[in-house]
Amino acid sequence: MFTRHPQDVFDPIYYLTGPAVTVTAMRTVLSSVGVDSDDLKTEEFSGY
Repeated sequence: MFTRHPQDVFDPIYYLTGPAVTVTAMRTVLSSVGVDSDDLKTEEFSGY
């Protein structure tokens, strides 16, 4: 997605929420493109 739609991924603060596996996957993707961990806010829900 980031290669097809280049944009400045470093400005926003990302709010990740959902099942733990989804939150972990998105954290990994965003970290791999250089988003600072301070710009990742997470909340995980179990029981889906």
